[in-house]
Amino acid sequence: MFKDIASLTFEIKDLTRTLDRESILTSSFFIKDITEKIPVWQIDETVDFSDIPGCYVFRDKYGKVVYVGQTKSFWKRFSQHMITKKTNTTSVKVTNNKKVVKIIRLYQYFHTVEFYQLDVNDADLRFILEQFLFLKFKPPHNIYTQRMISGEEYIQKMESYTKREKWSDEEKGYMYDAIRNWYPTTDKGLEDEEFI
Repeated sequence: MFKDIASLTFEIKDLTRTLDRESILTSSFFIKDITEKIPVWQIDETVDFSDIPGCYVFRDKYGKVVYVGQTKSFWKRFSQHMITKKTNTTSVKVTNNKKVVKIIRLYQYFHTVEFYQLDVNDADLRFILEQFLFLKFKPPHNIYTQRMISGEEYIQKMESYTKREKWSDEEKGYMYDAIRNWYPTTDKGLEDEEFI
């Protein structure tokens, strides 16, 4: 985790120097704020994230990075990750070495999120910052979708991460209440254990 914007900017510049890409960056990299490790069920209570551009990092209960991404509108993308079944970051079909298909519901691993807010909504800056976070943390979902590991390796890596079923009853209750608040029309779906 980065202590402040200056330390993050320094690390980005240090990395881009090794990639010979320093000229792309400004002195501040347009990073306005870093919001640290908020439990996912508190996201709408902490700050209004509705149309904020930037990059985000999802971690499991014990702080292991599961996924990094970037967006021009954080709340819209966050909500897609948390319950929508139509993206490759919610339910992923993975084939192991024995040709058995396993479904990994990535959102079940998301316990906290940190957000790197940019001053400007610039797709290139978001991409550079996302790639930096990807190289820094090497999250299993990102390295799988970029074909850097096999389905078998991805399944094995995800087995070392903590899913919601291992959360405390209190945390599960917070998550259940949050999903009901975010998606009031999905109460019937909440009965399905896959959401909780």
